[in-house]
Amino acid sequence: MTVPTVVIVRRNKGTADAERILNALAENRWNRKSKLLANLRLTYPSDDESRQIAALAKIDDTSRFARIIESRILDAHLNHASFSTLSIPKVKSALKRLATGASLLSQTLSSLDVGRESRGSERYAGWLIERELAFQSGATVLIPEYIDLLNTLTGAAQRAEKKPMHVPRGAGGNPAFDEFIEDLLMATRMLGGDWTNYRLRDETWTGTCRDSFSLSAGERVESPRGREGQ
Repeated sequence: MTVPTVVIVRRNKGTADAERILNALAENRWNRKSKLLANLRLTYPSDDESRQIAALAKIDDTSRFARIIESRILDAHLNHASFSTLSIPKVKSALKRLATGASLLSQTLSSLDVGRESRGSERYAGWLIERELAFQSGATVLIPEYIDLLNTLTGAAQRAEKKPMHVPRGAGGNPAFDEFIEDLLMATRMLGGDWTNYRLRDETWTGTCRDSFSLSAGERVESPRGREGQ
């Protein structure tokens, strides 16, 4: 397998800022998602299998590569669980419910804000809420701040609901498997390794890539039938 030439492209500040924000968001979502690990019963390559995989990939840093493989196996399981329950109509429905709920709550809070034309009962209710929030958080958090946040949330949900969406299919029918293979190839190249993958005369596929996958994933990552040669 040929290692592609790396071309360094100068990015503008806007692109760099967007990537930084998305990377931070991805890391935060991963940290929250990792709490689901207790519900998974995963097995990883043994030390001997890890050494075999590293040798097939021509990688010297076996321990680092093994940690990367374990991380990618975990990602594949979590991604598969997410993709298998993904429905675009349900996504749109959830976003609509969020936008409606946030808008209604914003309207309710607006009726309690002392800075607006609220009645005595609503105004006193607003005072009680702001007092409890101040005691609970130790900081002054006022109703207008929540109103602004809810309005922002409403707008974000409405814009997201209108964006084009599709369920990832994957070349082999399982997008989580595709991502696992892509991540494994990228990790191998990052560590200076290389794979072979070619078709024999009898139309079957062979090479270190296929052998390494058998050792690293096996039954640990659900793969579509016949995916190895794609």
